[in-house]
Amino acid sequence: IAPPGVERLNAIVNTFLSLCASVAAAFVLSRILENKFEAVHIQNSTISGGVVMGVAAHLEMSPAGALGCGWLAGMVSVLAMYI
Repeated sequence: IAPPGVERLNAIVNTFLSLCASVAAAFVLSRILENKFEAVHIQNSTISGGVVMGVAAHLEMSPAGALGCGWLAGMVSVLAMYI
């Protein structure tokens, strides 16, 4: 949906960074909470990392912002399984 050019490049990079951060958060929290890696946590966090950047990916955001959004989405995804 992002227009060609810089906006599209921002969308691709921000989505990739968000996905990476959400999966990393899932691995960390899964290990802390369950003392092992749960595949369900990784799957749900991957989806949440992509969804969180679905709307804001093309906006001017620093790489740290995309990583932070992804990390937060991954943490919420794992912690939501315990509520």
